[in-house]
Amino acid sequence: MGDVGMKTTSSLFLIVVSLALLTAPASGGPRKTPALIPNPPEGTLLLGPYLVGASSSRMVIRWEIQGERAGTIDWRGPDGTPRLDAGVLLLAEPETIDLPGRMYQVELLDLEPCVTYEYRLDPFESGQGGYPHAFRTPPRSGETCPGGTRVLVYGDSRTNHNTHTSLMPVIERSKPHLALNVGDIVHTARRVYEWHKFFTIEGRLLGNTPMDIVPGNHEGYKDEAFGQAMMRRYFQHDQHSGTGHRVIDVGRARFVLLDAYWGEDLSGKGRVWLDEQLRATPKGWFRFVVMHVPIYSFSHHRPTEILKGLRAILAKNKVHGVFAGHAHVYEHFDVDGVHYLTLGGTGAPFHEPREHVVPEEERYYRKGKAFYHVLLIDLDDADARFRVIDTKTGKVADEWRIEAR
Repeated sequence: MGDVGMKTTSSLFLIVVSLALLTAPASGGPRKTPALIPNPPEGTLLLGPYLVGASSSRMVIRWEIQGERAGTIDWRGPDGTPRLDAGVLLLAEPETIDLPGRMYQVELLDLEPCVTYEYRLDPFESGQGGYPHAFRTPPRSGETCPGGTRVLVYGDSRTNHNTHTSLMPVIERSKPHLALNVGDIVHTARRVYEWHKFFTIEGRLLGNTPMDIVPGNHEGYKDEAFGQAMMRRYFQHDQHSGTGHRVIDVGRARFVLLDAYWGEDLSGKGRVWLDEQLRATPKGWFRFVVMHVPIYSFSHHRPTEILKGLRAILAKNKVHGVFAGHAHVYEHFDVDGVHYLTLGGTGAPFHEPREHVVPEEERYYRKGKAFYHVLLIDLDDADARFRVIDTKTGKVADEWRIEAR
């Protein structure tokens, strides 16, 4: 974004007890290929539709089909005029060529900012009547939408699927305009069913809300090449390769997304790039950084020396918020006006909130607790409002406001 619900696989694809890895021969030596559950019928919708690649004038709708049956996006804007766009087949990479699913997308262009559009995926959703999905385009760079823009930040769902599912009603009711995920949506890269399960559980949210993600360590766990290919398979679009560092501008807010696994080294070129992007942020804008591993944390995972080395850059550039996951707790540090949050609360097993306290950093520690949660940021002309929502109860667990600087 930088100007910058769904019918699923069927119960056959949802009930998975275990998935082993098979070894299949390939040119140049053996290649590990994920063992697949019994294939659903040809033409079954495996996942989607979901949204990526949003800007004030563009939206990408993507879905996955068992075999080749493209589908069509039936959509309309506020004038009510129906439009039809046929799905375009996306070519698979060598690492994922053996998967039975085929990825399709439609790119909607020439959209208006701050406008709500409705759509459905035919023929898979044509029997539901009406348009089951709707999204609102973000504002143009430097502008705001009437009523503001709501950004959801969350992550670390992994494999606790029942808990993850139970949290979604509260998350869906928050009706964000953009979702940013701090990673670890799966446990192991080659467990293809875990990727599908994530999209199944979050189908209603992601059908209405464009999502971008910084990969966690588990997206590449046990097979980095395959994990990177899966990230590209599901999240790549014309403005982004699916992995690597990037910038998303939302009105008067800049979100710098750091990929610590496949992006430029954060002790070298990546560090320089981060400083450049923050320094280039227009005056009066909000500046946020999204990453997987926290820079301040007293919990299970201690910040690395490389990440600690970014603190001076973030302070110098007067960043308003740094959002991470990795530790499965909520933590809030206020370091001279830079709010560092650990947001690993969407279903992964809890860690203890104060396992590794650093005495000299104790003065920055504002709050910490192991509970299921997400962060909502409401952006408008005046300020940014932050609310940490307990996704079991729907109640606000922490909140504050800031002004742009």
